[in-house]
Amino acid sequence: MLQKQLEKIDLTDVQRLIGLAREGKTLEFKQAMPAKSEREVVQFLAAVSAFANSTGGDLLIGIAAEDGIATSICGIPLVGFDDEKLRLEQLLADNIEPRLPIVGFHSVPCGDGNHVIVVRVQRSWLAPHRVLKNDKFYGRNSAGKYPLDVGELRNAFALRGAVSERIRAFR
Repeated sequence: MLQKQLEKIDLTDVQRLIGLAREGKTLEFKQAMPAKSEREVVQFLAAVSAFANSTGGDLLIGIAAEDGIATSICGIPLVGFDDEKLRLEQLLADNIEPRLPIVGFHSVPCGDGNHVIVVRVQRSWLAPHRVLKNDKFYGRNSAGKYPLDVGELRNAFALRGAVSERIRAFR
C-alpha cells in the first residue's frame, strides 16, 4: 500500500515504484482496465475482495509488471474519470457480497491523456466477501491473491461474529 493519502498520490509517487515495488500482501498492479471480458472482470473483483478480506491494499491499474515487479507506467486512456469510477463502483456493488463498505478511487495523470488509476481497498469488518461471478472467496498473502479454503472461511466467519459482538458490547 502506498504510504500516502489517496487523493495526494501523484505521478512522482507512481514513478518511484518502477523497478523497485513488488506485488505483495498490500499492492497489486494491472496493466489494463477490467474490460468487458468475464476473465478480466473476475480478476478485478478477486483482487479487490482479496484486499478487503485481508489487510487492505492498493490496486494500481496502468502499471506493467514482470515477475511481480513494476516495470513501466503504461497508463490507460481515460476520457472521463467519473464515468470509469462509476462503472467500477457498479461492478463491485453488483458482484461482491456483502457489499464493500469503503473503496476509494484516484486518477493520476501520466501524460498523453493516459492515467494510472489507484483503487484503495480498506480491510473490511464485514468480511469475508464473495465474488458472485464465480462464487469464490479470496484472501491475500505476500505471494498475491488466492482462493480461501474451508478452514480459512470458517475462521473468517467466526471472526466476523466476534467483531459484531465486541461492537455491541462497546455500545
